[in-house]
Amino acid sequence: MSIQAENTKRIAKNTMMLYIRMMFSMVVSLFTTRIVLDILGVEDYGIYNLVAGVVGMMNIVTGLLSQGSSRFITIALGKGDAAGLKNTFSACLTIHLALAFLILIAGEAIGPQFISSLNIAPDRLSAARFTFHFALLTAVLNLAYIPFNATIIAHERMNIYAYIAIWESTAKLLVVYLLLVINIDKLKLFSLLYFIIGGITAAMYYLYCRKHFAECRNLSLKPDFKLYKEIFSYIGWNTIGVCAFTMNTQGMTILLNIFGTAVNAARGIATTASGAIYNFANNFMVASRPQIVKLCAVGNYKEMNSLVDRTSKFASYLIGFIGIPIFIEMDYVLGLWLKEVPEYTVVFTRLTLIQGLVQAIDTPIGIGIHAVGKMKLPNLTSAFIYMIALPISYLAIKSGASPEAVYIVIICTYPVALFMDLYILNRYTGFPVIPFLLKVVRTVFFVIATAAFTGRLVQHLMDPNILRLCFTVVISCIIFLPTIYFFGMDSGEKRFIKDIIIKKLESFKQNP
Repeated sequence: MSIQAENTKRIAKNTMMLYIRMMFSMVVSLFTTRIVLDILGVEDYGIYNLVAGVVGMMNIVTGLLSQGSSRFITIALGKGDAAGLKNTFSACLTIHLALAFLILIAGEAIGPQFISSLNIAPDRLSAARFTFHFALLTAVLNLAYIPFNATIIAHERMNIYAYIAIWESTAKLLVVYLLLVINIDKLKLFSLLYFIIGGITAAMYYLYCRKHFAECRNLSLKPDFKLYKEIFSYIGWNTIGVCAFTMNTQGMTILLNIFGTAVNAARGIATTASGAIYNFANNFMVASRPQIVKLCAVGNYKEMNSLVDRTSKFASYLIGFIGIPIFIEMDYVLGLWLKEVPEYTVVFTRLTLIQGLVQAIDTPIGIGIHAVGKMKLPNLTSAFIYMIALPISYLAIKSGASPEAVYIVIICTYPVALFMDLYILNRYTGFPVIPFLLKVVRTVFFVIATAAFTGRLVQHLMDPNILRLCFTVVISCIIFLPTIYFFGMDSGEKRFIKDIIIKKLESFKQNP
């Protein structure tokens, strides 16, 4: 069996495990968001999303270390170097714990004063500060267990990754129940319960990794300074890019606070809804990431670039498949989901879905760049692209623009970042840019535009009701899947699909 076929089979298996995780998590997330919004109210829900955004800005190193740990652990595993793997895990864990402590100290020193300066009603400032403390502790816990999470993904134990996520989702259902029956400040209780869930989740990752992976038990106490230098060099350049990206996303949350916490609530709902859809693509990318990094580790750039190409294409199809009918019927879907739909929620969610589609195309390109590990050029360029959006958005707001203007300005940075990433990956690995634009980007937008046009026809022919929603979903699927097969796949991908169907039919005939 060829490398490509083996990788495809492994990715398909791991993706199925991640979809089991995702489907359960998505249903729970959508349900709990509706109930929590109703329990907390628009103002407190907006406060929680605003405060969580502040913690996200302070905890930017979480993204840095997650990428760094995943890359270095997967590279060591791909090379088959047991001693190097043990040293790498030990170095990553030490760095994570040290920085978690520093973030906790810095956050407690600076955060409460910053919270007081935000546009929050005076009678809710005490609850906002309480929320900040526990959101910060939750973020620190998340940072501390990243090496264990990265190890599970590097070993491609996606079933464990899925089981732990299912536990988290189940625990969030319990949170909703406790919010209903415990009669204290709901925002404070919500923050405390989410912190407890984070602590139990961290313990699960730790115990599993200690039991199953030797590198997590037999830690190397002798520091490898060359390895530390390499990790810090990677993290150092990534700091620039991740800071810029964090400012781009969380800065938007703070800018929207100019319009009040109700607009922050709309953003929070939009992020939850679009995030649930984006997870369909993200699961495929999570399953592909270890293979991309391992192919890079052995210098097989041809297969790596081919896998990046396929990952980008099919991740985008997954976004379109789920997102198109929801995008079209957004008003009706949000009305079914929520008792009260805050103003701007519909347009925010639609714009966030567009942003997610561009991200799905670009993220596998970024995985390839991170696998190579030369981070100076990509981070300097991405920092400029993402940071320029904030002052433009601020000037637009001061000139009287509506909240949608912030989203539109931010979204315009993503296609620019995509083209820059393509140039950089081409420079590093010879990635075929023009074929990618023709075979992936052009094809993806053709497939999505075809299905969207058909769905819009259905919408115009019927009144808004559950029947129209069902027709839109069915018609979009009927158009989308054949269009992908005939126009969106190459001959090898079509052959792979045919082989799967033939094997399933033969198995059914043998075991009716």
